[in-house]
Amino acid sequence: MSFNITNKAFNKEFGIIDEEKKKTKKWDKRKQKNILKNQIYDRLTRMLNDGMSTSRNDDKNDLSTTTINKIYSVTTYKTYKKQCYKFAEFLKENYPEIKKIQQVKTEHVNEYLKNLTNQDLSAYSISTSKSAIAKVLRTSSTNFIATAPRTRKSIKRSRYEAKRDKHISEELERKFSKITSSTGLRKKEMEAVRGVDLKEINGKYYVKVRQGKGGKKRLALIMGKDKEETDEIINIFKEAG
Repeated sequence: MSFNITNKAFNKEFGIIDEEKKKTKKWDKRKQKNILKNQIYDRLTRMLNDGMSTSRNDDKNDLSTTTINKIYSVTTYKTYKKQCYKFAEFLKENYPEIKKIQQVKTEHVNEYLKNLTNQDLSAYSISTSKSAIAKVLRTSSTNFIATAPRTRKSIKRSRYEAKRDKHISEELERKFSKITSSTGLRKKEMEAVRGVDLKEINGKYYVKVRQGKGGKKRLALIMGKDKEETDEIINIFKEAG
C-alpha cells in the first residue's frame, strides 16, 4: 500500500506551520508599512554613491552638471537620513494616507517646518531639516516657507570646546572659540589650518580647509557675529602668516 500525501495535506493533518512563509509574509507587511522610509533610504544612498564618485568643486565648476542629486560626504548623508526619517514619522502620525515620496506635497513640508519652529528649535536645526527634505524630494528649499536664516548667532554648537586642552591659555582659547564659531571649523580642521590658508575672494575672506569631512577640500566663509569680530578673526590669520 502506498500513500500519496501532498505537503499541504501533511501540514494540515499534523498542524505543521510553514515558518519560512510566515516570516516572508511578516517581512512583506513590514516593508509595506515602511515604503516611505525605504524610498528615503534608497534615494539618499544613491545620491551618496553618485557624490562620492565625483568632486563637488568640479561639479560646481561644470555648468553641465548639477549637484542637487548628489551627496558628497557620509556625515551629510547620515544627518539628512536622520532628519528625513523624522519627517516620515511626522507624516505617519498626521497624514497616514501618505505612503510614498510622490504623495508628499509642499504644504506637508511647510506644516512640518512650522511644527519645528513652534518647538523652539534653533535656526540651524530647522535649516538642516529643510535642506534634507528638499534633497530627498529633489527640489530646492526655496520652494518651502521662509525660515530663520542660519547665522553665526543661531548656531548652537561648540565643536572645539567639547574637549579642551587644560594648558591652553584663556586668550588662546578665546581666539579658538571665536574662529570655530565664526567659520564652522571642526577641531581636526582647526589643528591643520595655517595663516596662509586665509583667502580673499571678491572682498570676502575664507579659510581654506585642506581636508574636511569626507576628505573633501572646501572654503569656509569667515562670518563673525558682527564686522568687528570678523575683522578680528581675519587679523588673527594675517598675523599668523
